[in-house]
Amino acid sequence: MDYLRERNVDAARNAAADLNAAARLLARHPGAGRPGQMPGTREFSAPHWKKVIVYRVVDDGIIISTLRDTRRLSMPEGD
Repeated sequence: MDYLRERNVDAARNAAADLNAAARLLARHPGAGRPGQMPGTREFSAPHWKKVIVYRVVDDGIIISTLRDTRRLSMPEGD
């Protein structure tokens, strides 16, 4: 968001709101995403922003580990 904010404040604000809404949806419905590339992860697409949210389901919600850009070569989180 910092990179985007430096170039377009309104776009950064909209992106943050959309991605926060996706995270809230996943917290309520953690199974909404598809199984991830790495064991124990799930992925949820945010196609408008060309992002994939990579997350793990835990007892009390989710943990987002990566926000992956779909325009870049797919790489498992942590690389």
